[in-house]
Amino acid sequence: MAKPTNDQYISPDYIQLARSNYENNKITYNKYIQYLEDAGINPKDLISDEEEVDVFAE
Repeated sequence: MAKPTNDQYISPDYIQLARSNYENNKITYNKYIQYLEDAGINPKDLISDEEEVDVFAE
C-alpha cells in the first residue's frame, strides 16, 4: 500500500484495506497502526475506554 502524502485525500478504502489486512492476519498490529498514523489518524481516537468504536459505521 502506498503511503499517502499529507496533501492527499485519505480514502476510506485505504483505511478499510488496512483493517481488512490486519483482521485477516496479512499485516501485524504494529503495521496496521502505522497505516492509520500515515493516514493522519491517531489510533487512540478510535477506541473509547468503555468499548471499541466502529470507525466505519455511517
